[in-house]
Amino acid sequence: MESEKVKVLLLGTGESGKSTVMKQMRIIYGDDYTADELESFKLTIQHNCVDFMQAMCKAVAGFFPGDEVLKTPEFLAVAPESGTGGHYRTFPDWSEEYVNAMRTLWAHQTFKATFERRSEFQLQEGIQKFIERLPEIADDAFVPSKDDVLACRLRTRGINEERLNVDGQIFCFFDVGGQRNERRKWLRIFEDVHAVVFIVALSEFNQTLWEANDVNRISEALNVFEEYVNKDEFEDSAIILFLNKSDLFREKIKSIDLKETHGYRDYTGKPFDYDDGVEYFKNKFLRRNLTRDNVFVHVTTATDTNSVNVVFNACKKVILERNVRNFIS
Repeated sequence: MESEKVKVLLLGTGESGKSTVMKQMRIIYGDDYTADELESFKLTIQHNCVDFMQAMCKAVAGFFPGDEVLKTPEFLAVAPESGTGGHYRTFPDWSEEYVNAMRTLWAHQTFKATFERRSEFQLQEGIQKFIERLPEIADDAFVPSKDDVLACRLRTRGINEERLNVDGQIFCFFDVGGQRNERRKWLRIFEDVHAVVFIVALSEFNQTLWEANDVNRISEALNVFEEYVNKDEFEDSAIILFLNKSDLFREKIKSIDLKETHGYRDYTGKPFDYDDGVEYFKNKFLRRNLTRDNVFVHVTTATDTNSVNVVFNACKKVILERNVRNFIS
C-alpha cells in the first residue's frame, strides 16, 4: 500500500553526492543495471572525460597564456571550439588520434600544474581516474563496472524517484537537482516524509559554486541545510546528515590548513588534521539545527559501497524506529 512506503528525501547542494547515494541504493537493494543502462553510463563517462579535458584546456589557457602547449596539435584538437561558449558543438569522434591527444595533454607538465590549482576553477572531482584509463574507455567493448557507474557524473535535473524493497519494506528515495535553479522544485515532494538525508561534500571546503564563483560551496550548504532542516514539514521526519567525500577530504586536508582558508578563521583544531577538520564541520552544521531534538550524523564516502551499506543500515534503524514512534503517538 502507498501509505506503508517509507519516503526518503536526498537533499543537498550541487555536486554533494546525492545521485551517487541513490545509485548505491539501487546497487545494494535493487536489480542489476541492464545492458542499455550500462551503455548509457558508458556514454556519460565519455562525456565526462571530454568535459574534464576541455575544462582543463580552458584553465591552462587562462593560467599559462604563453605556454607552448597551447600551440600543439593535441591542444587544438581537444580545446573547446571558439564561438561555442566553451563547449563542443557535437560530441567528438573518439578516434585513436583524439584519445591519444587527451592522453598526451594529461601527461604534460603544464596540465599537471593546472590540475594542482583545480580549486580555482570548476572541475568535476574524480574524473581524472577515467582519464588515466582512456584507451580502455574508448574501446567499443568497454562495459562500465559498478565502481565506474558510481564515479561517473550526470547533473540531476528535476526529481528522480527510485522504489526499492529494503528488507521487506518499500523505500521510496527521491533525488533532486542541487543547483539553485533546481531547489524551487523541492517543495513538490515535502509531504509525508519519513527521513531527510542531507548530503554535504566535505572536500569542497575550498571550492566555489558552479552557478556563483564568489560563493563557497560549504557556506552555501550550511545555509541550505538551515533553511530546510528547520521546516515545519519535517517536524516528524528523521534528519540525517551525511558528511560525504571523506576520502577526498582526508587527502586535501593534508596540505591545507583550515585556519588559513577563507571563511574558516574560527577553526581551532590542529592544522592539517582530518579528525579535527571533520569535527569542525560537523559542529558548524549542527549549530544550524534550530528546532530539531536530534540530527544523526554519518561520515562516509558515497562511492564506497561497503561504507554506504553500513551507514544506511544505521540510518534505516533510525528511520523505522521513528516511523513507529510517530505512528503510535
